[in-house]
Amino acid sequence: MNEENKQQQQQPSFDEWAILEVMGKTRLGGRVREQHVFGVAMIRIDVPDGKGGFKVTRFFHPQALFGVTLVGEKEATAVAMYNDAPPVTRWEMTQKQLPGASEDDGDYLDGDFDDRD
Repeated sequence: MNEENKQQQQQPSFDEWAILEVMGKTRLGGRVREQHVFGVAMIRIDVPDGKGGFKVTRFFHPQALFGVTLVGEKEATAVAMYNDAPPVTRWEMTQKQLPGASEDDGDYLDGDFDDRD
């Protein structure tokens, strides 16, 4: 093992409450750690649910981060509750946009949205 690898292993891993700014657009509050995933050092954030647990864990490449602000658990949880955007949202396509669809087909892919105005 070379000297550089020894120094990296001796350094404590990052493990702090923080607010992450990702690509300058998304703000997430939570417990932030460095974790190796797929052979790459990634930034892991466990986003609190406000009830003592975590609602989601997300990973980001360090180059995707715009900023990191170290805060306490209370502040990170407040940011997590305020910026409660789900990591994945449902994309809606009207039935008419599908190839081969006719004018008689319903407005949406399934009946979940029939009651919309």
